[in-house]
Amino acid sequence: MPPDHAAELVAERSFRLDGLSAVREVAAAATHRAGAGADRADVMMIIVNELATNAILYGGGAGRLRVWRTPEKVFCEVSDAGVGMPDPFSVGSEPATPDALSGRGLWLVRQLADGVEIHSGDAGTTVVAWLNLTDLALAPSRAQHAGHAASPG
Repeated sequence: MPPDHAAELVAERSFRLDGLSAVREVAAAATHRAGAGADRADVMMIIVNELATNAILYGGGAGRLRVWRTPEKVFCEVSDAGVGMPDPFSVGSEPATPDALSGRGLWLVRQLADGVEIHSGDAGTTVVAWLNLTDLALAPSRAQHAGHAASPG
């Protein structure tokens, strides 16, 4: 699912638990090659870590990473073949309580990314998150994108 007809695919990798460190490295390197500085590449690495971990834990034990770039943005897509989420719009929209053992991954992704889209249904979940590469002072606020989710299907 390319995010934009002009987007260039710069990395693609399937993963399981034993490949989690490699998928983080691929994401950071692809983000850097797309034109992001080291700090933004580290942010994408954290985003991909959280999404890939969720795919492993809740999406059937495996997933697929794709990274695209346009002149203005770098996109990561993590997909799995799990049973889907009941309400992708609300998942991660609020922080977990301090005593909760889980529930922070998608919230963290929504805080770090400049935009997030979640597509979820019976055939699995796909999360696309992006970072702006252009003048960050002109970028839309993360809060404007934090709740964006597509309908199941």
